[in-house]
Amino acid sequence: MVSRKKASVIVVTVFWLIVILTSLGTVRSFTQVSRLDVVEYDLRTIQRNSRQMSRTEGTVDITLVTTVMNEFVPLFMNVDLREQNEIDGRLERLSDFVSFDIRNINNGINRDEQRLLENYELIAIAQYSSFNIATFRVSYQIIDHSEDEENNEYDNYDVYDIYEKETNESSLVLHIPFVMQDGLISIVSMPYFTAESGALAHTVPFEKMVENDTSDEMRIARASIEEFLPMFFEMYAGSNEQSLGIFMSEVILMGGSFELEEVNNFDARFDFVEENVLVQVSVVFRDNGTNFIHEVPFTLLLEEQANSWFVLELHHLFIR
Repeated sequence: MVSRKKASVIVVTVFWLIVILTSLGTVRSFTQVSRLDVVEYDLRTIQRNSRQMSRTEGTVDITLVTTVMNEFVPLFMNVDLREQNEIDGRLERLSDFVSFDIRNINNGINRDEQRLLENYELIAIAQYSSFNIATFRVSYQIIDHSEDEENNEYDNYDVYDIYEKETNESSLVLHIPFVMQDGLISIVSMPYFTAESGALAHTVPFEKMVENDTSDEMRIARASIEEFLPMFFEMYAGSNEQSLGIFMSEVILMGGSFELEEVNNFDARFDFVEENVLVQVSVVFRDNGTNFIHEVPFTLLLEEQANSWFVLELHHLFIR
């Protein structure tokens, strides 16, 4: 039999165990409640900060953007290089809208071909931290005037004659990067074309780097990249989604109607970003449907993989 003394000890021991376990449970509950309070506070803080950020970004004046772009799009799209006074007049008018160097805007364009805008429609305005992009669906035709000079038709040119000449029609999406400040709009980089599903740019603009990395390591990487770029942009121009998926993280398509003309490696810029390489390069494409040539600025972030290169990021702008 258990003595009265031993029984008392057991009872006291059990009592204190119950007290201790109850206390631990209470403390744990308080801790969990405290943690939940912290999590809820953090969520409220994040949500409040997100609302504050969206408010501080400001809004785009749609009316002003539409008014300015309705003047700029026809001026940019309608190109006729047969008369020097027309060329100079167009460049002078374009300079009122843009903040980048437009002296080379007509490079590579066939002087015997005229680009004539038929229709355009604003389909999106995308806002980013430091710039905006207005996106238009444009339809245009290319008119071949190569026989005009042979037939001395310049003096007798009639606007209705375009329907008797050889023409090619095309529809693409035109992206116009711009900034808005103090109620004024400035177009900050060369407008570019994509297929209708083409992606917009995703980061801040806009100037080409002044200097190259001239290290021995970069010289080796540059030689390899200069071999890679023509191959990549040939696939990019053809919009082969399956092939592009092997070489870039986010496939962007031009629409399949373009052909690569030239990759300007001579004037490209190269710099290391940690273990990757940032490349700024101008690329010239020809529209197969219209034979019209246009130059596009690109910034690529490249990662070396298996003796080749992989495009981590691609932007239709010079960015840093």
